[in-house]
Amino acid sequence: MNTVAKGDLFEDTIYKYLKEEIESGQFFTDKDKSRIFPKKAYYSHARQKDIIFDIAIEVYRPGQSGFSFLILIECKDYSSPVKVDDVEEFHSKVQQVAGVNVKGIFASTNSFQSGALTFAKSQGIALLRYYNRDELKWEVPRYLARNNAFGQLAPSLEEVHLGLTEEHYDSLYLEAYCYYDDNYTNSIIEILRRLAGCSKQNTKQTDENHEEVEFAVPYIAPEQLKTYSEKTLRAIEYHFGAVDLNRIVELYADKELSLIIDDREMFGKGRNRMLGKLTFTPPTITIFVNNHHTRESQRFTIAHELGHFILGHGDYMYREYYDVGDWDQLLAASSVYNIIDRMEYQANHFASNILLPEHELLSDFQSLLVKYEIKDRGCGLLYLDDQKCNQDSFHNVANELRHKYQVSKMAIKYRLKNLGLLQEPDTKLRYDNGARSNRGDEI
Repeated sequence: MNTVAKGDLFEDTIYKYLKEEIESGQFFTDKDKSRIFPKKAYYSHARQKDIIFDIAIEVYRPGQSGFSFLILIECKDYSSPVKVDDVEEFHSKVQQVAGVNVKGIFASTNSFQSGALTFAKSQGIALLRYYNRDELKWEVPRYLARNNAFGQLAPSLEEVHLGLTEEHYDSLYLEAYCYYDDNYTNSIIEILRRLAGCSKQNTKQTDENHEEVEFAVPYIAPEQLKTYSEKTLRAIEYHFGAVDLNRIVELYADKELSLIIDDREMFGKGRNRMLGKLTFTPPTITIFVNNHHTRESQRFTIAHELGHFILGHGDYMYREYYDVGDWDQLLAASSVYNIIDRMEYQANHFASNILLPEHELLSDFQSLLVKYEIKDRGCGLLYLDDQKCNQDSFHNVANELRHKYQVSKMAIKYRLKNLGLLQEPDTKLRYDNGARSNRGDEI
């Protein structure tokens, strides 16, 4: 695709994005009092001719035929960071449109240099860095960002600043990183409101088609997740050994759920190899089968994606992929960091319950304690630290369970910890945008 075609495509993407946001019902004025245009021309007295802007938003007051407020948007699909000269040139064009209150937004696919940020702040220009939704790890509905419904650990101001200024920053689930007048946000609606001089929106406002979304994804207690998994196991008439995941997929044939095996080697964020992915329209689980992925990791990935589907996460995301960097989420101690952490925790918990059914597992565990003469020496039946005797006890038990249930030691470790059968020295791991392990063979 040539440069012009790429630029046109980006302009169309931003136009559709802003149009959807304005029509959400949370713009600072009624949606029938505003109009959005692609490639709109406005007269410049300095040039004695029209200047064509990529996108324009005109806002009308009741009873007036002409617009009273104008937002002009410049769109640049750059392969390098935006320089101050680009923002200065755009600002100069905005200033040439006279007669109404005019504001500008500079939208880019790349980051903004520090000089561009400084100039934008001094001249009242808003900045928007846009990340292609098709390249995000999780694609979530826009109303979640619109209502700041990501939970208590929504991206911090520092994180949004990085998303705007770091060229190689990888956004996992947010498409917009915005700045205006010392305000950093992932909500373009908030930026549009601030450009108009409106106060910050109430995060408890509702979207036209959704209930209150201060924290969108509902909490599901471990006992409820256990109930979901046990109901599923009864439905496939499970009795012994490795669970047949294909039979679970077949349970949802009426909802057209399908499982696809793909032998390609696919990479996600940070060049992490993808293990699988899930799309909800149509509902499809794709598993990448190649020499880099073990049978155990493939089974856990299928169970994980089934968890998302069965637990109704399609209400809160359109698609996601699972990669070798996701293993540390298995050790997360809590499920309430943000909506992504919550859904991943729930899917992992469901997967471990499905792959290692509790009744069967407890029976096997007791037999293995007897077989390997493992006794509680004051720290629990299994205590995994750096002592060789404790490591040997864990590996003896885990190896037998691994072969019977066709799961990895990491999955066994996670399951035993949740059941209170395995203790470790205190550790705290959390899933975020930071470094992640590539030990996908241990999932």
